[in-house]
Formats: sequence, structure tokens, C-alpha cells
Amino acid sequence: MLERPLRVLQVVGRADRGGAETWLLHVLRHIDRKQVALDFLVHDRVPGAYDAEIRARGSKIFVCENHRNIWRQFWGLRRVLRDHGPFDAVHSHVDYFSGVIVLLARLLGVRIRIANCHNDHPAVDHSIPLRRRLYILVMKRFIDWFATAGVAPSRAAAAALFGPEWQSDSRWGVQSVCIDLHRFSYPAEQRDVRAELNVPADAIVFGHVGRFVEQKNHDFLIRLAEILVSSEPLSRFLLVGSGPTEERVKKAIVERGMLDRFILLPPRDDIPRLMLGAFDYFLFPSRYEGLGLALVEAQAAGLRCFASMAIPPEAIVIPSLVQQLPLSAGPEYWAEAILRQMGAPNPVTREEALRKVGQSFDIRQNAAQLVEYYQAAVS
Repeated sequence: MLERPLRVLQVVGRADRGGAETWLLHVLRHIDRKQVALDFLVHDRVPGAYDAEIRARGSKIFVCENHRNIWRQFWGLRRVLRDHGPFDAVHSHVDYFSGVIVLLARLLGVRIRIANCHNDHPAVDHSIPLRRRLYILVMKRFIDWFATAGVAPSRAAAAALFGPEWQSDSRWGVQSVCIDLHRFSYPAEQRDVRAELNVPADAIVFGHVGRFVEQKNHDFLIRLAEILVSSEPLSRFLLVGSGPTEERVKKAIVERGMLDRFILLPPRDDIPRLMLGAFDYFLFPSRYEGLGLALVEAQAAGLRCFASMAIPPEAIVIPSLVQQLPLSAGPEYWAEAILRQMGAPNPVTREEALRKVGQSFDIRQNAAQLVEYYQAAVS
């Protein structure tokens, strides 16, 4: 029995706003640090949105740049383990590159090596270049050979990284990722929130929260918006996020003459207030998702949600609030389904919605489960 907290090194690309990183920050806020201490290894010197709070809570952030260079990764990880260890476990959240992380951790003598999958994208993998497919194949093999454990937020995500027979291997499992839902219990005055954003008081606001990447399918969302506006002129679209496709999305909005219909906001930490005070509906046309925490948040806010079929069932907490629609049917089909629902009363109150989501996605219980998971892995 250790007389000190277990030390776990969390590996992320950057401590920035994203599903996995936000979950880890919320875990850090609620985990019993007398039992488990978390530090972070990042692959970018660009400051992350969560850096200051991570350090303020007593955790360290180590930088190991140029993650594409395996030798530099080896020496960087070796330096961290030598100068700041010992670490009882390395927990990697960098998708397929976790294969390299668990390999290097094995070579450097780390006994517990955990690969965490946060996405489900097998369909996408079949459409990518051969070189990328070979990389994915090798990384999956490394994870199979060198990871002592692996977790995913849904069954689909587990199958994507650990293989279709993942349930037959006791190393792999499903563990939910949660967020602090406490702020959804605070009322938000719609008039004030919309006034801050210059949204007309009588507008029908469709919201979306997600990084500007191909996965989130903003192109589909813009085509959908164009159809909805033609049928309901009061429609407005509030998108929160940033990322590599942002400029392309902005250009498409301008080209379609809908600049006055869209409000684009950078990542921010008051998503509950936006959902409660600005959104009327939530759109989530993702091409793939490991879970989809933004959709969970939207349900906690009591919003009617329209999501793609790619969303795993684990994210559908209140089925009466979520209508899943096939992307293959096109934006016209989506628009018809949305227009049929507009104006209908919500099937649950906001208080009831928050209570139901809290039963499945309570961060305090989630953090306690993670402590137990680490303790069981080390014992």
C-alpha cells in the first residue's frame, strides 16, 4: 500500500478546450488529490486555455515538442520520468498516437500504460490514404501489444481503437467522461444574454458547440441553415468554437449571403449560460463522435436536439429531447424534421432534464470511479 498519492501522467496534445481536455479539467477539480495526483504532458508550447488552472490546482505541465519525431518523444518522455517521476501510470489521450506513447512508456519502465479512445471513426478510416491507414494499423498493434489497459467513453469508440472483439479482452472497457453540470442549475435571463450577443429578442436560435474540424460537419450545418432560413426568416445560428476549418466556414457563410444570420463565437467557458439563455434548439451533425459531451450538455439545458446517427447511444440520456437523423438523407430532410418540431412544447422541464442527465454524468461520481480505476490498475 502506497503512503503517497498515485501519480498519473496524462498525455494530451494541448490543455485546451476540447472534449477530453475539458473532462480532465473537471476531474482535476473534483478528484481526491490525497489519493491520486495528476500531471500533464503536452505536445505544444502554445499555451492552452486550461494551463493556468491546472497549475493553480497543483498539477505540473511538461512539454514534449515535435511529437511526430519518435526519438524526440522518447528522450522527452525519458526526461520527464527521470526528473519529475516516479509516475505510477501513463494515461494517453492522443488518439492513435497513443500507440507510440504506450510503447515508449513500456521501454522506459512504466508499469501501467493506459490508452484512452475519445472518438469513433472507423468509416472515415476506410476513405483515407494508404499511408494513413498503415499508420493507424501500426498504432493499433502497438496499443494491443504495449497498453496494459484501455478505456473509451462508448462501445463504438472502444471498438474503433481496440477492435471489434474488444469485450473479450479484460484490459479494455467503457468508462464515461463527465462534466460539472452544477452551472446548469443557475437561471440565465434570455433577454440579457441575447442582448450581449446582438441576437434579436424574437429570433429562433439554433446553437452548435464544437471545434471547427471536418468531424463536426459545419458545411452540412450551413446548407441546413440556408434551408431553415428560407422557411423561417427569424432563424439565427450561433456557433461556438475554433479550429482549422473556421476560415472556410466563414467564407461559405459570406458566399451564401447569410452573414447576418450567423454569430460565431470563440471557445468560452460559459457554455451553460449560452445554452440556457440564447439557444432554442441544438444542432449536432457530426460525422463521428466518441461520445459527444456538447450534446449531453444540451440535454442538461433541456434543449431539443437534432443529431446525426453517428452519435453513440451512451450520449442519448433523454430520448424525448433528441431526434437522430441520417446525414445521408441530406439537409432538406433535416430541415423538414426540424420544422415539424418547432414550436412544440418540450417533453421535460429544464429541472427534470438536469436531474436526469446528472444521474448518468455526475462528475463527482466519475472522478471517484477514476480513482478506483487507477488503484485497481496499480494493485
